[in-house]
Amino acid sequence: MIKNTQTLIPQGLSSFALSLCIGAMIYYHLPTEPATELLYGVSGVTFVLLLLAYVKKYDYAIALIVLGLLVGVSYAQYRANSLAESLSRFQETEQNIRLQGIVHEVEYAGQGRWRTTLASVKLDGQAMNGLVRISTKESLEQGAEIRQLVRLYPPSAPVIPEGFDFARYAFFHQIIAVGYAIFPADIISAEQENTSFWAEMRQSLYILLEQDFSEDTAAVLRALILGDRQSLSEAQSEQFRRSGLAHLLAISGLHIGMIAFVIFGFIRRSAALYPPLVLSYPIHRYAAGIAVLFAYFYIELTGGAVSMYRAFIMICFVMLAWIVERDAIRYRSLALAAVVIFLARPSVVIEPGFLLSFSAVIVLIGYWQQRDWWVQPFTRFPRSLRFCIEIFITSSLISIFTSALLWGHFQTLYPYGAFANIIAIPWMGILVMPLILLYIASCFVGLNTLLALPLEFGIELLVIWAEVIADLPHSHLALPPMPPLLMIFITAAGLYLLVMKGLYPFIRGIILGVVIGIVTGYLIFRADTDFALHRSTGTWAIVTEQGFMLPKGMKPNNYLLEQWQKILQRQEIPWQDTGSVAGLEWSCSAKTCLLSKNSQSLTISLDGCAEEAIMPLYYCASDPYRDFSAMRIMLETSGIKSLSLQRNRPWSAP
Repeated sequence: MIKNTQTLIPQGLSSFALSLCIGAMIYYHLPTEPATELLYGVSGVTFVLLLLAYVKKYDYAIALIVLGLLVGVSYAQYRANSLAESLSRFQETEQNIRLQGIVHEVEYAGQGRWRTTLASVKLDGQAMNGLVRISTKESLEQGAEIRQLVRLYPPSAPVIPEGFDFARYAFFHQIIAVGYAIFPADIISAEQENTSFWAEMRQSLYILLEQDFSEDTAAVLRALILGDRQSLSEAQSEQFRRSGLAHLLAISGLHIGMIAFVIFGFIRRSAALYPPLVLSYPIHRYAAGIAVLFAYFYIELTGGAVSMYRAFIMICFVMLAWIVERDAIRYRSLALAAVVIFLARPSVVIEPGFLLSFSAVIVLIGYWQQRDWWVQPFTRFPRSLRFCIEIFITSSLISIFTSALLWGHFQTLYPYGAFANIIAIPWMGILVMPLILLYIASCFVGLNTLLALPLEFGIELLVIWAEVIADLPHSHLALPPMPPLLMIFITAAGLYLLVMKGLYPFIRGIILGVVIGIVTGYLIFRADTDFALHRSTGTWAIVTEQGFMLPKGMKPNNYLLEQWQKILQRQEIPWQDTGSVAGLEWSCSAKTCLLSKNSQSLTISLDGCAEEAIMPLYYCASDPYRDFSAMRIMLETSGIKSLSLQRNRPWSAP
């Protein structure tokens, strides 16, 4: 029994917010749609039990976690179904379509093509509720109304289980169709937007960066200042990825935090030079308010991406805590920010940027609360050395607690990231970001050329450091795909261990033991794929240890091949009609293929079964996988098993 339930309220809010996000993540990765009535009913019963536990002063921590999970699943399902009802459904056709709409967003996609998103869309004169994204060879002005002949398709479902679900991504970004332009666009009316002060400022900065800096440095600065990473060369992007420093080039909470705290610290230290001012006025409150304004200005300057507003909300809660003289480095501030963001857009919890940034902040708060224990062995070290040691400790902890997310989303790990951040983060915070702020301010008075040289020096050293780390052996570890629910479980277990204080130590040990056991079992006993299929394109392959074989004449698109290479961890190899590799035997004729392994056999019909055949590859009526869009099949000793994708979610094609 708990004597003081009030001490659990901040802890309860933190665990509830975390459970909301975990529950929504579970919903988005479920293979089938859960029963709505059952979810609402169980959520209501759990809330009543939680209320009774609180009134009776019992430890309600576990009940609060369960309630958060159920509410997270229920709310995510409600919002997904509501969005599905409001968006138009695009039915695929074999004809070109006359499209009319207003240019909503333009992004350079490389190789001379632009990714253009259109709003207020009409297809062959019929108004559609949703956005359409097309690939064009011309850069259109944002806000212009255009008419164009295009070929459109519904957003693609995953081309292989555990692959990227573009249909889900497009659904929650309200994109109802994607495609490409057949002919250049006809401009109906000139741009109606993009004439704001911030748009003009972005354009002016873009030109100044080209004039004041070398090409490579200007590309990095455009990523840091304007959030434009399209101009980065492939070599630069790869170096920052392999060194574990790619997060420095993505406009995120790190950049907003650096700017806000640089401004906050500068104002406080400047005011400290005049003691009567500090003694007469609450300078820390004014500094916090001004820091929030500068953070907002930076968001507008970079174009106002959703990820920026997430970080801005967190900064606002931290600064508000300082204004009212409360401790800001608490889970409570993060929990409030997470709840606000979740209620506004629950689908954000499946975006890697949100998960990585919030997980990193949870780790940092956990470290801060135990900071004395961590730094005690280094108290006699010089202050600068202790600073570097703390960066290494926090970077290592963040790498450990976010490793499952990196593995699950990107099938990769960067083992030298913590070491690389020892130099990169202080360099960014102490030199690069202050110089960037001064450079932007100097543009208004024409003194930007004076700061160009030191800023270029700072960026060049950062690039050199990334190159050095990227060239180390094993700087990039490619891993097999991790099932999404396993990724969620591992991440949730680790974060609960940080946030929760009401669970008993032995329960924590059990959770950690289960996580380690599952991961170990997954790594050791994971079955290899023997056959892969993408039904809508009729693409299939026999998968061996040497690679995957596509039948002669089959030419799938590049995206499908890239996803198969990433998930299967193998490259395409030449087709063989018969063969045997590591126990897998296959024999293919003009009409059928026979696969055998571990005393199991699988017969594949290449031209369909009787009158039901409608695809290049089709299983017979007894096939249990006929309702799935993509699959991977494993022939194991215990039987034929599969990983498959169903098409009954709100974001699935009709």
